[in-house]
Amino acid sequence: MGLDAYVHCNCYRQGITTPFPLPDLKDYLVTGDDGELRLLLDHNAHKADLEKFEAWKQSSCEHAGMMIWERISNWAGYRYFQQALEDIGWLHFPTLETELPEANAGQTDPAQAALILKELATFRKLAKDRELPFLVNTTTNEVVYNYVEAYQGVFLWSKEYWLGVDHKGFFIAKSPDRERRKESGGLIDETDMLFRSMRFEQRFLDNEKDGMRRNVQYYDADTEHYFICDIPVSDLTNATEKDVNIAQPQILHVETRTVKLADYDRILESLTTICKASVRAQNPIIWC
Repeated sequence: MGLDAYVHCNCYRQGITTPFPLPDLKDYLVTGDDGELRLLLDHNAHKADLEKFEAWKQSSCEHAGMMIWERISNWAGYRYFQQALEDIGWLHFPTLETELPEANAGQTDPAQAALILKELATFRKLAKDRELPFLVNTTTNEVVYNYVEAYQGVFLWSKEYWLGVDHKGFFIAKSPDRERRKESGGLIDETDMLFRSMRFEQRFLDNEKDGMRRNVQYYDADTEHYFICDIPVSDLTNATEKDVNIAQPQILHVETRTVKLADYDRILESLTTICKASVRAQNPIIWC
């Protein structure tokens, strides 16, 4: 899950596509406000023609489907970037503040995309190293989760519990009830905390019939405090789309690490690519 974006190319308008395969129907070819090339025909009466048209779009130019697609980020990385923008100050990024979507929807016109490009350059100049807490697999020293201020550090939500990491360490909090979520916007406070630790062990207590480990005891060796629930911390660091390798580390700890500008390279590159595509094609960015 995360944020993607695309821009319809203007290769047909530029005359650099393969020939339109239905020349007798050229009068029905239109370009929408979003830049999409459409064939305005009744689907039932012209099903074969429309299928031929869609197939042509897939390979008529260098852009499959006549769209420039870009993966922006997963939601955690996206919020992480927004947090960095806020820390520097939104006054430097007024267009990013208004145009970056809060969900998988919306559009940004080419004029705004041009302004975003300037603001991304400003971010590169102003961004500094930051110290943030991370939940780390003690055995491998790999980051399992990082602190995202927009989520109050919470990285796992369930009906009963919220798990997260912040400057005070790893925590398990009871999920705020519906009324409190409405009043506070879903925020939690220290009175909700059921377990806190800077260094802890996951002790799996039993197995389900399917072999998946369920009940886990969170044990802090320093304080000997513990808490039992059915939600383990899983490490998806090495998971891929084809191989969902879900590890559940035994020992974890919280440490402060330096976040460098290079850590934002991927999202900066993605936003730059999609904004340049919008400016070049003079078509809006479609967030999805």
